[in-house]
Amino acid sequence: MDAQATPEVFLAVLGEPWGVVEAAYLATYTPISVGSINCDFPELASEGGTWTFPVASLCEDTASIGPFLGWVDTDTPRTERYVTLEIPEAGVYSLKVTSSAIISIGLIACDEPLRPYSRYETRLDEEIELVPGRKRLMISSDIADEAVGEVILRGPLLP
Repeated sequence: MDAQATPEVFLAVLGEPWGVVEAAYLATYTPISVGSINCDFPELASEGGTWTFPVASLCEDTASIGPFLGWVDTDTPRTERYVTLEIPEAGVYSLKVTSSAIISIGLIACDEPLRPYSRYETRLDEEIELVPGRKRLMISSDIADEAVGEVILRGPLLP
C-alpha cells in the first residue's frame, strides 16, 4: 500500500470520497484563535538586560490562555501565559523563578521549536546558555493554586 492508493481505500472503508467527507467536516469545524505556536504573543521588553514576568495567570490578562479544564473531570484546571522576548546576544543567562505553587516554565526559540528548555518547580535558580533570537516564554499553573511570584531572566552574565 502506498499514499497513491489512499483515496481508493478511503472510499472502500467509508463509502464516500475523501472530498465529500472533508467538505462535511470543514463545514462544521470552527477554529478558535487563541494565539500561535509561532511566537505571536505580547513582547516582554528588557530593562537593562533583565526580563521580569509575573507568575500569576489571570484570565483577563491578554497574555493568558485558558482555563484548560483538562481531559477528565478530575483534572485540575490550568492557565498558560505566553510572551515573547528578544535575546540580543549569545551567552549564559541567569534564570530565577519564585512561585507560591509549582508552575511549569518553558523557554523555546521561535525559529527552532524542537529544543525547548522546560522545568516544573516552585523555586529555580540556574544558568542557561542562550543564542540570539526571538524566544517564547510560557508559564503554566493550576488555577486553584493562584500562584504568585515571578520569573526573572538576566544576562548575559560576564565570564
